[in-house]
Amino acid sequence: MTGNYDFIFESFVLGADGGLLGFSTLAIGEQVQMLTLVKQGDILKAQEIWHVIGPLEALVFSPPLRDYRPRIKEALTMLGIIPRATIRKPFLPISDAERQRLRQALKQAKLL
Repeated sequence: MTGNYDFIFESFVLGADGGLLGFSTLAIGEQVQMLTLVKQGDILKAQEIWHVIGPLEALVFSPPLRDYRPRIKEALTMLGIIPRATIRKPFLPISDAERQRLRQALKQAKLL
């Protein structure tokens, strides 16, 4: 199992069977497909998936790192998975500019 957000793909290649990752609430099918491809030995095709979803992971876990929770909630709202991104103290909602960057990253990851 992996718990490292930045090395999901590499963890699978090194033998992880899964992960305990907040990021796995996003791009679920893609991550399952990536793990399946690794287990089938198709590392290059799995890596192609990571190149598509990796930039989204990088944005979600960009500084300040503590904001990854509000970012994930906003992304889940944009994807229609949850009705609203309710944030409780001590966390704060993300800015409109960050919300736009997140929407663009979801589009680039082919999730929106």
